[in-house]
Amino acid sequence: AVILTPDGHLNKPMYINNLGVALRARFKQMGDQVDIDKAIDSHIKTISIAPDEHPSRAMWLNNLGGAFQLRFERCGYGLDDIENAILSCSRAVTLAIDGHPDKILFLNNIGHAYQACFDQLGDPDDKEKALSFCDQSLSARARIISLMPDDDPEKPTQLNNLGNTLQALFERTGNVEDINKAISAHVLAVDLTPGDHPNKRLYLNNSGINFRTRSERSGNAEDIDKAISLHDEAVALTPNSHRAKAMYLTNLGNAFQARFERFSNLEDIDKAISVQEKAVALTPDAGDSKAVRLNNVGIAFRNRFERSGSLNDIDKAVSFLEKSISLTPKGNKSRASCLNN
Repeated sequence: AVILTPDGHLNKPMYINNLGVALRARFKQMGDQVDIDKAIDSHIKTISIAPDEHPSRAMWLNNLGGAFQLRFERCGYGLDDIENAILSCSRAVTLAIDGHPDKILFLNNIGHAYQACFDQLGDPDDKEKALSFCDQSLSARARIISLMPDDDPEKPTQLNNLGNTLQALFERTGNVEDINKAISAHVLAVDLTPGDHPNKRLYLNNSGINFRTRSERSGNAEDIDKAISLHDEAVALTPNSHRAKAMYLTNLGNAFQARFERFSNLEDIDKAISVQEKAVALTPDAGDSKAVRLNNVGIAFRNRFERSGSLNDIDKAVSFLEKSISLTPKGNKSRASCLNN
């Protein structure tokens, strides 16, 4: 279509944009970097030949930003790509007046782009720049939520995104106000989501993580109790066939273990072992997750041994930890920790 359409034709920008979208989709499936490079070139060409007043210009800028961000996340080209993504998405947001049908989409994408910058900048020397990116992400996410009524079916997703950004900010700064706001956002996401909605379990899980995180800082028993309750509900809503079930079980087990470490109730460590073993059983051998979850069970048995003195517990701890090490390749950054355990 692009080749057969002469330059200057009204539809030429649309055809080139569609080519870029198709190339990006193929890159997601096949991973050939040539495709994402060509997708970016196509989107740049689209914008360069489209009239400034074209009604699709904002969407085409958004597509360019998405392609830059995808290359940043998958190819590791450095901050130039993500900064170009932010620039393109910002221009899309500027062109879309309030009430524009895609305004929320554009704000969401720029929020993701700023979040990606924040996540990338882990060096202490980059702290101020990272925090600035995080503030921009929070601003975009708050703007999205302000534009949505409570009955908008997408509002819980945006509240969940806001909570995730605040959680990440708390982990970087330790500011209790950030984790409090994260909890508020995630709890509201849970409250606005019907019980049979497939995302309900995700929001429950994330809310549980927030409460457990705050309990580690505050020592508040109510927070760790709430975390366990939320994780337990997330697990109950998730069938064994769901790919996230093992992760939700792991988080529930971690919460039981955290409560055991604080209050030394053997029932908690028994439950931690039980659910962590279920998580291991549901996890395929391929990938890093199996080794991590085996390590978790080993630590739980070791913790129970320190309280019970049962040789069976320490034998099982050694067995699970050895299995974890056998699945962890040499050179993997977690191998030293597994060996230490």
